[in-house]
Amino acid sequence: MGWLYKQSIGPYKTAKEYLNHQFTFESETAGYKVLRSALVGMRRYYAAVERVTNENQTKEVSCVVCLVNYNPRDKEGYIFGYKDMDETMYPFATDCPAAILDLLTPTDSENAMRWRAECRRRLSKQRPKNGDTIVLSKPMKFTNQTMHARFRVVELAIGRRRKMVFAGDDGNYYRLGNLKDLDYTIEARVVRASTVQAPSLLERLPDTAATE
Repeated sequence: MGWLYKQSIGPYKTAKEYLNHQFTFESETAGYKVLRSALVGMRRYYAAVERVTNENQTKEVSCVVCLVNYNPRDKEGYIFGYKDMDETMYPFATDCPAAILDLLTPTDSENAMRWRAECRRRLSKQRPKNGDTIVLSKPMKFTNQTMHARFRVVELAIGRRRKMVFAGDDGNYYRLGNLKDLDYTIEARVVRASTVQAPSLLERLPDTAATE
């Protein structure tokens, strides 16, 4: 299915509430109910949907995934759009929360099993801490046209917020995007490292350009 765009989400206060309603309904053969859902980064919606057959009341719970696009400044007024799919299609989005994965019943779909395993892998990946050294499986190219694979994790203090950036072997700081999407190993761990006070540093950080 392609993208569906709307000029409003009607009486619903949030995109999550709207989508919950879309996937809770009755058909001629079964009833569908969202048991739990999550909207991750306002970009990806995940829902554990229970299907109960009318004939013998058989229950199964599978995952619905929606890509979400919310743009309140759209020139044509189509502020909300989504593209829905289910786990048997092996969605590219794999940051489904554990609380939703835990509700899913066993499946014989190879795609769904692979997708669930990838989501679990992402959840189990050890997150680096301030001061750690990480090494990417492949060098990454950045917008300043340099390539790096080894970084030291640096925590920046921006007012009351904390932001993680990565110091390359050339001494510059870089953005790496979502760490859970990257294949890396933690080469060295530190017990404690100081936070860098650099509120304006983020504005000039090279970003990811491509992966070689």
